[in-house]
Amino acid sequence: MSNTGRVMQLRGWMLDAARLVERSSHYRRTIELCAEWGLNAIVFRLTDDQGCAMRFESHPELVTHPNALSVAEMRELVAYGDAKGVMLIPEIESFGHTQYITAVPQYADLVDRDLEDKRHASFNGVIPVHPKTLQLMADLYRETAAIFTCPYLHGGCDEVNWGGAVMTREAIAKSSRGVVWAEYINRLCELCKSNGKEFIIWADHVVGRASEEGALDRLNKDIILYDWDYWTEDSAPIQQRAEKALAQGLRLIGGPAYVWCKWGPRVGREQLVNIDAYAEVYRGLTDPKVLGVLVTNWVPGRYVAGTEFGGLAFSAVALQEGRNVARAETWRRFVERHYGTAWDERWADLFSALYAFAVPRRGCSAAWKGPFLPVLWRTDEELKAALTNPLPAAPPFTRLRAQVLECAPTVRKNLADFRALDVSLRYQEHLCWRVNVLFAAKERLGKDTEFAKDLLGCVAERDAEMLTALRQDWVTRRYDVDGEGTSHSHLGSADHILLDLQRAAAYSRDLAASPDRVRSLRG
Repeated sequence: MSNTGRVMQLRGWMLDAARLVERSSHYRRTIELCAEWGLNAIVFRLTDDQGCAMRFESHPELVTHPNALSVAEMRELVAYGDAKGVMLIPEIESFGHTQYITAVPQYADLVDRDLEDKRHASFNGVIPVHPKTLQLMADLYRETAAIFTCPYLHGGCDEVNWGGAVMTREAIAKSSRGVVWAEYINRLCELCKSNGKEFIIWADHVVGRASEEGALDRLNKDIILYDWDYWTEDSAPIQQRAEKALAQGLRLIGGPAYVWCKWGPRVGREQLVNIDAYAEVYRGLTDPKVLGVLVTNWVPGRYVAGTEFGGLAFSAVALQEGRNVARAETWRRFVERHYGTAWDERWADLFSALYAFAVPRRGCSAAWKGPFLPVLWRTDEELKAALTNPLPAAPPFTRLRAQVLECAPTVRKNLADFRALDVSLRYQEHLCWRVNVLFAAKERLGKDTEFAKDLLGCVAERDAEMLTALRQDWVTRRYDVDGEGTSHSHLGSADHILLDLQRAAAYSRDLAASPDRVRSLRG
């Protein structure tokens, strides 16, 4: 039996504040847009490996972002969301993604990792049976529960690399991995309930690819599973996982993605299909244990702020009205509502091309799905790879920028967001040009010093121009990465395009001053 017209209880978006803290004004604006488009919830990620997005008063020693929100600022955002009908759901990573804890010397003894776990080799965890772990979580849950008014607390628990610590191995030897995992999650659930909240966890270790054998049967039935799957465009596996969880008596939230590790500054059309596949499955499930869909949106340092709002609008339409309406109507509504202008063929062609020509990153993409976004070479090793590999096919960023400029005079609202779109395309255009111009001239670069000096000087000049444009947008809407007390050096540059470009510009400037270095780097 289906009920494709059902309006879901939870329809929401995610703010990955734990990886990059935005200004409070940006979060208020996102709340306003959620309310405007009919979304009623935001997952607010408070912690991850990179640090805490809020200054926990109970544990100020934890790794904390320089621009982290104070408790008072967080309370204000929660109250603002409540006033707009948008609940903020806090997420505290409680098992994996916990270097915000273990990078602190006094908690270094909580590190857990199984070096033989090939599935999660790049991830980490805390020791689930260590009493200090539960005490720390109890403190963080208590403080967070007192700030956030919504009925939920999200404990994370995805992508955990665990089981290698001596204390953990001893616990597993007495039972099994599945039992130890479930018992820890159940204890977290009890901590959550003791603070008047319902407990949410990511579902990958329960019904996903990384399932811990035997854990599902032992899990507390009060726990809510947040089923994330960002790569599928097929509704069948989504439906199967949902039915598996529901058959165990567990409640369920769907979790597609807009931006995730596959993408850089722009998202491709297949990501919209991932969102509307979840929308269709969850709109068709009549079980009251199905709580809705919260669309995830990761690593904000990879894109220019404001360019993600189209994804928020698409998600809202898909969750409320289904995939057919989302595909047919979203971009017209977005252009008319967000930019305050009339929809016409120019706009239709622009939005079709923006998603059709988006280029994925290599990281989480299938090897055969190229071309990929080129690496912004910043080291001798990266430059050597750029001079060795075949010339990549460059997407039509120049054409897309021309379309943006053609539409620009008609924009009447949110002009800064529209300009951000041009900055984003310009960055990608520059990235491709930067690789291609050197590859095309690599033979002459190694033979003609004056030519190499001129060409590298041109690259350095254009790097500086692009850096100025990106920094101007970044500083206006976010924070200056060089400002006092606002350094983001704790972030990997691959997750922060401004830091990445800053490093690349410094490298090209140095290279232009010593052009003979290129001779030894040619493939």
